Amino acid sequence: MGESSLTRQTHRKTRAGCINCKKRKIKCDEQKPVCIKCLRHKLNCSFSASHDSATPLTPSTVGASPSNTVSPASVGSQSLASENSEVYLNVIHLELLYNFVTFTSSTFSNNETIKILWQTSVVTAGFSCDYVMLSILAFSALHLSRLKPDKHHFYLSQATSLHQAALSKGSPAIGNITAEKAEHLCLFAALTFYFALGRPRAPGDFLIEGQSGLTEWLVMFRGMRAIVESTETSALYTGPLGPMFAAGMQRSELQLSAPMQADHLWTLQRLINDAMSSREELHVYNLAIDQLREAFNLLYNQNTLLIETADVFRWLYRLSDEYLLFINQRRAEALVIFAYFCVLLKRLDAMWWIQGSGSHLFAQIYSTLDETYRLWIIWPMREIGWTP
Repeated sequence: MGESSLTRQTHRKTRAGCINCKKRKIKCDEQKPVCIKCLRHKLNCSFSASHDSATPLTPSTVGASPSNTVSPASVGSQSLASENSEVYLNVIHLELLYNFVTFTSSTFSNNETIKILWQTSVVTAGFSCDYVMLSILAFSALHLSRLKPDKHHFYLSQATSLHQAALSKGSPAIGNITAEKAEHLCLFAALTFYFALGRPRAPGDFLIEGQSGLTEWLVMFRGMRAIVESTETSALYTGPLGPMFAAGMQRSELQLSAPMQADHLWTLQRLINDAMSSREELHVYNLAIDQLREAFNLLYNQNTLLIETADVFRWLYRLSDEYLLFINQRRAEALVIFAYFCVLLKRLDAMWWIQGSGSHLFAQIYSTLDETYRLWIIWPMREIGWTP
């Protein structure tokens, strides 16, 4: 018998597999952040906990190497490969995209045209921009973590990894706004804003200010304003996202034409005017209250079911840099005004990614204020239905 016939095929042996594969006594491919076996069975892979969450998610980091990724250019060459070769589809990403198109896309707005836009034009934009697609998949995974409680931790892990990958690719691009990138950057900023509002919150999370300044959702909302107001972005209004901006303009006109209401804001304004000695600071607060009054006038003159997110977030969009600076400094008057905004957030609780944000934020503001300023926010406390 020849020497070649006695030669046994060697296998790479390793003891570095994930915990699930070790327990099942099966071979682990050691792909990070999720090995193929865990990916197939939708298990929480131990690699995902140890993997750097800031690492951009690529085919090789989600269980499929570049050589195993199916692309139109590679189909022909793959047909010539050995029959023993295995081609991996990232079923998780396919599931996330399907969920976004089928369900998540209808949760951004009550406007049917906007729902269709998220279902079609936004997804199409994702195919030509990696950080938009990563943001789409991240938000869909966050949605599934709510829809499937038994798989909550698995989908939340996927959402976090995809979100961090989107941030690492998209955040640097916001510093260089061009007409060509405006649509993609606007979608990235919007989805990041929504993700920050919708992710799980710890009791001590202060939604408007963190250790390094304004929190991610406010920073991204300001970034969206910079993109839209850029002199090079007229294409936003005539391109695929045009209906979204047209709807926003229509809601703005409704706010301006709504009958005057919100007597409680007049009371707040008098309190602040009596307490402030700085004319410059007082001007900043009066402007913020006047703009907030427009939103209240509209919302208190129509059915709750007809409320659009644009009715509420338009106030955030228009906030001055000076007011946000006072928020960052936790000045009491600025926080009191924001506590009134929480009433508007509460009116959007029917949307899963906003649900609870108004009450949570109000509680954090209340805990920051002293007893005197707490008396100033009795009305929003009652409207929200929150008790200390």
